[in-house]
Amino acid sequence: STTTQTVNVDDQTLPIISNGQVIDQDDGNGIVSDLQGVEISVEVTDNAGVDSVTADLFGNTYTLTDGNGDNIYETTESVPVGTADGTKDVTFNAEDVNQNTNSETFTDAIIVDNTAPNVQNAQIVDNENGNGVLNQGDSYTIQTEVTDNRNVESVTTTDLSGNSISLTDGNDDNIYDNSLTLQSGVNDGSYDRTITASDGSQNTGTGTTNTIDVDNTNPSISFNAATTNTGTYQQSYINLDVSASDAHLDTVEEIFDGQRSGFSGGNYVENHTGLADGEYDFYAEASDVEGQTSSTSTRTVTLDTTAPQITNTAVS
Repeated sequence: STTTQTVNVDDQTLPIISNGQVIDQDDGNGIVSDLQGVEISVEVTDNAGVDSVTADLFGNTYTLTDGNGDNIYETTESVPVGTADGTKDVTFNAEDVNQNTNSETFTDAIIVDNTAPNVQNAQIVDNENGNGVLNQGDSYTIQTEVTDNRNVESVTTTDLSGNSISLTDGNDDNIYDNSLTLQSGVNDGSYDRTITASDGSQNTGTGTTNTIDVDNTNPSISFNAATTNTGTYQQSYINLDVSASDAHLDTVEEIFDGQRSGFSGGNYVENHTGLADGEYDFYAEASDVEGQTSSTSTRTVTLDTTAPQITNTAVS
C-alpha cells in the first residue's frame, strides 16, 4: 500500500522589492506641488505569493495593487496640501501570504516645490529718449528680475498692443526681457503690464510694471481773439495770444518776422510794440515731448502810421 505524508515547509523567504519610483504625472520633470498627481509604483515578487504592498510618502501610507498580474504594484495619489518643500524619499513595505515582510527605501524619489517664483523690479523701459512717453515706431523693453528656489520655466506678459509675449533670460543673470516696437493702433493713454512667472511645478508669481504713456496725437494750438488779424493797421504794435494743449506739451513758440522765440509769459501772450511801418508775417508752433508739432495759420499784418505826403501843389 502507499502512504501519503504531508510535510509543512517553513517559508522564511522575504518578498523582493525593486524598481521603486514616484512619477510626476503633471509634466514628468520630477517636481510637483500641492494637489498635483503622482504615480507610486514598485515591483514586488515572492515565492509563496504577495499579500500586500504599501508605500510611505508625504507622511501618509498608501496601498498599492497589482491590477494585471505583472508584479508591478501601483497607485495614483495627489500631493497633500501643506507638504513641505524638499526632496522626498519613499519606503515600500511588502508582506507575503506567510506574513514575511520586507521594506526598501528609495531616496530622492520626488521633489516637492510649493514656492512661487519671486518677480521683482518689473518695468517698461522707454528706449528712445527715456522720457516715459512713446509713439508709433518707438522702441521699448519689458523686463523683470525673476528668481526661484528650483527653476524658472516661463515668464510671460502682453505687449502694449495686447499680444501675449515671452520674456527670456539671455545671459543667466535672472533678468528676463523682450525688446519691442510700438505698433499702430495703440490708443493714447497710460499703460502698465502684469508679468507672470511659472516654475517647474506650475507655481506662479506676478509683478506689475511702472506706467508708461502712449501719445500719438499732435498738440492743439490756435490763435485767440486778442491776436491781431491779417490786415493793414495804423498802429505800431502787433499782439499774439495763443492757446495750446497736449498731454505732454513741451514747447510753444512764436515765429515772428522770421525769428523764432518762446513766449515770455506762461499764457503764451506776446505784445510786439514800437514796430516800424512795414509788413510782418507771424505764426505759432507747439511741440510735445515726442517731437510732434502743430502750427497755427500764418497771418500777415501791415503797419502804416505815416501820413500821405502832398507835393507839387499849385494854384492857378
